[in-house]
Amino acid sequence: MRLAKGGNFYPIAINRTSPRFTRTILLDAFEGNTLIADVMDLLNVAKVSTLEGMRRELIG
Repeated sequence: MRLAKGGNFYPIAINRTSPRFTRTILLDAFEGNTLIADVMDLLNVAKVSTLEGMRRELIG
């Protein structure tokens, strides 16, 4: 059996703050109520694609 290297980034990134906070701020950003740049700073994320991946992980 071959094991994957590393873990799944998105659950780890989501839990760095809290899932509830992350979900709230991501929804707010993608609805246009908060600047994406501000959310990236709050969540310590460098790419918009990472935010999108976090959103998919949380919301589906």
